[in-house]
Order: sequence, then C-alpha cells, then structure tokens
Amino acid sequence: MGVSTDAILAYGYELPEFDPEELEWVEEDEDGYTDFHDSVEKRLRAAGVEGVSVTSHCSVDYPMYLLTTTERRSWRGSVGKVDAHEMVARPVSEGWDAKLDAAMKALGLTSPQERPSWLLVSDWG
Repeated sequence: MGVSTDAILAYGYELPEFDPEELEWVEEDEDGYTDFHDSVEKRLRAAGVEGVSVTSHCSVDYPMYLLTTTERRSWRGSVGKVDAHEMVARPVSEGWDAKLDAAMKALGLTSPQERPSWLLVSDWG
C-alpha cells in the first residue's frame, strides 16, 4: 500500500497553525477525542452561517486547516479541470466573501490573509 498526495484547490481563508484542543468551543466525543470539523460545523450552524466548512490539508499526522466555501481535489495521476471564468464569477455571485467573514467571526479565528482567495494546497495521506 502506498501513500498518495492530492492537490486541493479551495476558496477561503488559511487558518493559522494552532492546536484545536486549545479552543474552548471544540468538543470531545464520548471516547475523549476532539473533532475540529464537527465542532466548527456545530458552531457555524448555531450562528446561522451556511455554505462554509473546514478543509484539512498537509497530512493526517499533522493536519493544517482552511476555512472554505468550495474545494476541488485532484488525486495523483488524475487531471483536474478548472474553469477560470467560474473561479472569478462564483465568489462574487454567491457571496462567498461575506459568508467566510461571518464564519471567521463566529469561530473567533483570524487568518494571515486580509481577504479570502483561491488557495492551492496539498494533502499527503
């Protein structure tokens, strides 16, 4: 069994490196494990923010996070097609920046970015 590296193209914010367990609103499951994705989903739902989710990248052992409105993956050996016109039009027509800003506020997080953008990252796992 080998290791695969995927490319991920996503629209959103890069989140700073942090330990999700240090965030007071990240919950543990019945086995004592924290699930950052589920905790973000619950917090955003409670704040009425829709269409935003967490995208993990880097590796399973050392996850890094993006807050995104959309993502496209391309697996090793595959070709991922990108529509440049769609990349320009959708963030504006679907109000992605406002959704992402509301999500960042609801989560109490900051980003090294001034505004959302298209991000290209890799995921090894």
